[in-house]
Amino acid sequence: MSLLVQPTDGWYINLRLQDDSIPDFKSNIVPSWNNSLGMDAVLHENDYLATSEGVKLPSLKSFRKSQSKLASVSKHKAARKKGSKQRRKLALREARLHQQIARARKDHAYNTAHALLKTGKKVFFHEKLNLAGFSVSYMKVPVTRNYFFAAMLLAGAAYLIFSEAKTQ
Repeated sequence: MSLLVQPTDGWYINLRLQDDSIPDFKSNIVPSWNNSLGMDAVLHENDYLATSEGVKLPSLKSFRKSQSKLASVSKHKAARKKGSKQRRKLALREARLHQQIARARKDHAYNTAHALLKTGKKVFFHEKLNLAGFSVSYMKVPVTRNYFFAAMLLAGAAYLIFSEAKTQ
């Protein structure tokens, strides 16, 4: 199966192949204090993740750093006549800035996941959070792309999700 996509910087093709000779992965890792690491989302100034070992990982302010550039381009685009060549150029420039922000966030998530995997732990625990509920705005936007935990899975960690048990 293949998928052809065109982001702002060119064309890409995704090929998906299935090989039946590769066995299914079955984990035989038993969680213990020595091979486990707890993670907690920190919504404080410059930190975004804290571990059970007391390490705080810094957050990436990719949107805040690019916000003034993006606002300037959007403002210039809005002032142009619809359908004009200059407006199309500014729309492409705006799309590239959005893509740059998205790729910076994704890269930061993968780098964080690899930093956690380098600790040598095999099992990672985290809370199941409703991040949209922490939003200050009146319009709650669902968080659909969670690159950090996808990166953990792709990096090959034995990954377990534990949420608080419901009391009856």
